[in-house]
Amino acid sequence: MMGKRSNYPRISKDFYPTPAKAVLPLLPFLRPGTRFIEPCGGDGALISHLEAHGHTCVGAVDIEPRHRSIVARDALTLTTTDVVGAECFITNLPWSRPVLHPLLAHLKGLLPLWTIIDSNWAHTIQAGPHMHYCSQVVSIGRVRWIPGTSSDGKDDASWYRFEAVPTETIFKGRAALSDLRSVEHNPTSVPGATASRHARHHQYSSPMTPKAKETKG
Repeated sequence: MMGKRSNYPRISKDFYPTPAKAVLPLLPFLRPGTRFIEPCGGDGALISHLEAHGHTCVGAVDIEPRHRSIVARDALTLTTTDVVGAECFITNLPWSRPVLHPLLAHLKGLLPLWTIIDSNWAHTIQAGPHMHYCSQVVSIGRVRWIPGTSSDGKDDASWYRFEAVPTETIFKGRAALSDLRSVEHNPTSVPGATASRHARHHQYSSPMTPKAKETKG
């Protein structure tokens, strides 16, 4: 089975670290210094990219963490108590639909949720119930999910923002993001970006207590 629609075998638990370029289109839609939780933290790559632009991770969990700062916990067990002090979730949820859809349904009820999903998903029948709660779709384009390779994924990707209540959806295409071409080399050009570009995800103190790992089917 191919992973993230590429010619490479699917990686266990859909572990695909988010590359920095995939984060750039999201930045104009975040409040400066956004305090966020990463519910599928993996190795902390997405956290590092966001903190390099001045945002703050206040908690991170993963069913199979790959960094010591990430708490071993299934995101489906998070409650309102766990998200106190955070403004939103920012993550890259697994695209496997049996895993993706329950996570969308659960997390958006706790906090606004930003996540990357393939762009075509929005136009499928199975996405219908979830798109009623999607307020924004921000185009990314093709993403190179496998580090060290020269091949991008076969699907375009987008950032989706989900809310707790039904809402209208606003689509933002790539043409509206042309001013981000220099951001990769100059993160301080984005409002609120005052942090170093070096990884800082080991510095936060997660308010979440570890729980036993659960294996998704």
